[in-house]
Amino acid sequence: MKPYLKQLISTALFFVLSMTLSAQTVYLAEASRNPFVRTMFIDTKGETFRYTAFYKSASAPQSDIAVSFFVDAAKATAYNAQYGTTYKMLPKGSYTVGMNSAVIVQGSVSAAPGEVKVTGKGYLKDSEKYILPITVKVEGKLAEVDPALSTIYYIITAVPAPGNVVRKKIGQLPSETKSVFGFGDKYLMVDGGNGKLTQYLYSGSSLGKATTVEGTENLEGQDIIMNFRDHHLVGLIREVNGGELWSFPISSDGRVSPRNKVFGHPGYSIFSDIFPLGNNLYCLYPTGELTIYPLSDAIEWTSPGVRSLGSGWNYPVMFGYGNSILCIDTNGDIWKYALNAAGMPGIPSRIGSGWNGYAKIAVLGADLIALDKDGALWQIKFDDKKFWAF
Repeated sequence: MKPYLKQLISTALFFVLSMTLSAQTVYLAEASRNPFVRTMFIDTKGETFRYTAFYKSASAPQSDIAVSFFVDAAKATAYNAQYGTTYKMLPKGSYTVGMNSAVIVQGSVSAAPGEVKVTGKGYLKDSEKYILPITVKVEGKLAEVDPALSTIYYIITAVPAPGNVVRKKIGQLPSETKSVFGFGDKYLMVDGGNGKLTQYLYSGSSLGKATTVEGTENLEGQDIIMNFRDHHLVGLIREVNGGELWSFPISSDGRVSPRNKVFGHPGYSIFSDIFPLGNNLYCLYPTGELTIYPLSDAIEWTSPGVRSLGSGWNYPVMFGYGNSILCIDTNGDIWKYALNAAGMPGIPSRIGSGWNGYAKIAVLGADLIALDKDGALWQIKFDDKKFWAF
């Protein structure tokens, strides 16, 4: 059964069962999004998963409510039987429940969050799928546990630790290079910062001779230039009207036509970065908030309109790949946020390490071309489904 369908069923059960429960119920907030699917490296770094007990009633509790948390192996057996899966329980010793008990204090609606730490090395097997059910229990009779939201199911796939990224140097760019991006699966475009684009034919293993892209004198003054669906470039001019977005039609062989449309309202200079993926532009505020702007093939804003993805997107490098957002954090770990049909991201998975030092990432077919802070271009043969570079 698909995770979103299980979530829908879980939510429906919650409303049905709540009509027959006591007026005072305790539940795990994270259980409303079951199951939590994770990919985990077989290394010593491990992962930490968090859970929080909440209280639901017409008013806050009139006295302290003690709760406990435990790993419920019987729930794993029941889960496999219900959904036809064969997940193994995480081996004993691979996980530590950091908080076995907590208190929802009088007048509050939640307990302090707990966490379970999982270590892969020495316990998990390559490509094996594991399950870890964390269940909440109320001590005493001051409240009942909501049976539909009593257990969080962590589904964990173990993969080999990737180590550092395997890469090949394929070029060197001037220090004033502003950005690089892919066009189709055979052209690398380089923005030199002088209003002109340079184009390199990409063979899959090397870059060809650099040529100036026709028509790119129109790009002068653009602060950010990006490729939208291989038929338009989108450019941001920060210094005009608080930041204007313009479109530039581009032919299949990479020739750019004059700017032909300004779209949206001025004021886009408030964003620190913008990158395209699918039918959307993803716009990042300096505060770390990420916002979706849906854009049609005709370069017009579409419904359902602007949507915020919340804060916490403080990654030095973000880009779209396939149907996911990939993010590199300050430790050099790379994270994958798979997107649903509406372009909304799910729970992130850590899919690699050793990505320190890159300023920009271009996608060319399935490959990545990484520009480091010294202007070197690196080819990375990448497979996000296997969760490591090779």
